[in-house]
Amino acid sequence: MARKLKLKKKILNYLIGFLAHGVFFILHKLGLERAANFTGWVTRKIGPFLSVHKVGLRNLEMVFPNNTPEENELILQECWNNIGRVAGELPNLDQLTIEGSNPRITSENRAVIDSLVAQKQQAVIFTAHYGCWEIIPWGGAAAGLNQTIVYRKANNKQVDELIQKFRERKHVEFAPKGAKGVRMVYKALKEGRSLGFLVDQKMDNGMEVPFFGKPSMCPHWAAEFAIKNNLPMIPVYCIRHPKSYFKIVIEDPIYPELTGDLEKDVYNLMLRINKRMEEWIKKRPGHWFWLHRRWSKNQYR
Repeated sequence: MARKLKLKKKILNYLIGFLAHGVFFILHKLGLERAANFTGWVTRKIGPFLSVHKVGLRNLEMVFPNNTPEENELILQECWNNIGRVAGELPNLDQLTIEGSNPRITSENRAVIDSLVAQKQQAVIFTAHYGCWEIIPWGGAAAGLNQTIVYRKANNKQVDELIQKFRERKHVEFAPKGAKGVRMVYKALKEGRSLGFLVDQKMDNGMEVPFFGKPSMCPHWAAEFAIKNNLPMIPVYCIRHPKSYFKIVIEDPIYPELTGDLEKDVYNLMLRINKRMEEWIKKRPGHWFWLHRRWSKNQYR
């Protein structure tokens, strides 16, 4: 029985991987703008009928209690559009130029990264699922900053390998969460590479820190690495413009305040990180990924 279930799972994973290859192949053939327009249209049409749409509405009610239901629906429409466009842009990342006469990606405050490279200094870069978060490492890569990005592997091995192929870029490597990723991170620190983390989603074994004024389990490893290695933290986010044009905004470094109490220092640094992300989200709420249970379970009953 166990062998049959294992075989069925293996066949199912193979079929999912095969289907993903086919879908991404078609999206790549469509080209950047047509693919992003199509996938954005699909998610805008289907998204509101999915159960996670209600999760998004509940999140918006908690964060923006003065919003009307119509305002929250408009924000989620933009959210669904952004998610869909990211999916269409993923197999076309090679078309997102960051240099030349008409680059699709521009950057703001790149001097922060240039300074790191010139001084051969490391940093911990943090961002959120905001705009096209897939391109965040590219701002540093264009300046020659060597980075190791911590990420969550896709459940399907074939899909994960395909996504990683799309993400390939000089100066950037990806460390999957888990034992292998931990080894890669420590190796990266020894080699003088900077680290990159997405820090906006709930982490059940994380640290409880307020996010939008409500207790939330937060991924604190980025802050802990910064404190233990005395590294600045660089806030970076992506602004989406029409037709798959983007701006990567690099903010001034946040320096950990060290008291000798590691838990207290991590908590205080996480407070500052969360406040920074709150600012981004308040400016452009439709850019953020609202569709996950960010706060405790009793908030969704």
